[in-house]
Amino acid sequence: MTYSVLCAVKWRGSGTFDDPYNADIDSPGLLGWEDVTGQAAGTLPPNPPIYLVRAVVADNAAITALNALTNVLVLYRRNDDDDADGTNNGDLTLSGAQVTAARSRLVALGVPSGAATTIIGTAGQFTRDQIARRLVIAARQATKATVNPL
Repeated sequence: MTYSVLCAVKWRGSGTFDDPYNADIDSPGLLGWEDVTGQAAGTLPPNPPIYLVRAVVADNAAITALNALTNVLVLYRRNDDDDADGTNNGDLTLSGAQVTAARSRLVALGVPSGAATTIIGTAGQFTRDQIARRLVIAARQATKATVNPL
């Protein structure tokens, strides 16, 4: 069984032909990933350098390995059976300890503390899906401000 994992990921690279922007998400059990932020990562410098990535991993051990990376914030995972039984852990909110950990991880990824607090919210305030959407909006606004400061 494979899992889809939605996570905020720090990016690496200089944006040149020889060193393109790409997700800093090397991890055992990673089968592949795609940027779901909607950014033009190949042409716009990420600022903050964070994007949402849907990673496909082989098993729970791979999810544990992703969680251990300091440059990745795992928001939630879905397995092949989630849709079949009607569950979606993206609908879950974060507990107090999870909010603190998620906020700290975002700050470690380069998001200013105030912005991280705004994105994550408080315990039970936002679902994981809502946090993912808030991250996308923040990334787009930050890049737009960097490229076109009007």
